[in-house]
Amino acid sequence: KLLSYFNENLSELQAKYHKINTAERKLLQQELIELREDRAKVRRVHPKAMQKDVNATFSAMDREWSAAHERTGMEGFYIAVRGDVEQYHEPKVWFSGVAENFVKDVLNLDPKWLALQLESYVIAGLDKGHVNSKHLGRKAIVSECHQIIQEGLASILLKYNILDKPLMNYENYERRVVENWGVVIQG
Repeated sequence: KLLSYFNENLSELQAKYHKINTAERKLLQQELIELREDRAKVRRVHPKAMQKDVNATFSAMDREWSAAHERTGMEGFYIAVRGDVEQYHEPKVWFSGVAENFVKDVLNLDPKWLALQLESYVIAGLDKGHVNSKHLGRKAIVSECHQIIQEGLASILLKYNILDKPLMNYENYERRVVENWGVVIQG
């Protein structure tokens, strides 16, 4: 439809365009650029679109890192995790053979476990001052975990303007959290 409109009105559109001064042309061009940028951002807002973009980006990165490793013999790894609980992509990791052995042998961690720990740290907001360096007893750790989970649930509820704040404890967890909100906490 748009192409046929242009073809039917080409001479009239060209005449109007030539009447516009240079400053107006630049302004129209800038508005068009901003419109295109806004459209690109809107497409990426949807979680599924973001997940596809992340998967495509990191597939390309995996190929590039593997090729660089083969070409240069350099060793290394990367770990990338979601920054928000409402993003759906899983942790992305790439390890060269030596880097993977380093993480396993020196850090005594499975590389995927390391990625999951980083994801938990980021999503829980532990980089914002929740980390306590002193040694805590079991009850203190459970209490701190309870507080962090409550704060996370409260922020999600606030984001969606839900005023009810269910208390989370063993007695009402199944009824008030799982059944009511559809949230299951595992681990």
